[in-house]
Amino acid sequence: MLAVVSAGRNDLTSALGAGGHAFQQFATGAEAVKMVPPESGVIVTADEYPKLGPVIDDQLLGQARLKHLRLVVEYPRQVGKLIAGTP
Repeated sequence: MLAVVSAGRNDLTSALGAGGHAFQQFATGAEAVKMVPPESGVIVTADEYPKLGPVIDDQLLGQARLKHLRLVVEYPRQVGKLIAGTP
């Protein structure tokens, strides 16, 4: 399964839909990680780029790790304790 975390329709969801790829869309990374089955892919988009990127905290990383999820995070502001600079 593929999940996309975004505030609404964007280039990625448009392309996936146009290509006939099935995916579920979620408003938050926490919701996606909770709802998807183990070994799924989760793409977290940077809806407000270049202002603020998504934050993936230690708790969310731990939950994703337990479910063996594949996370792709677009322009993250923070992943765990790692804080990124300005894109």
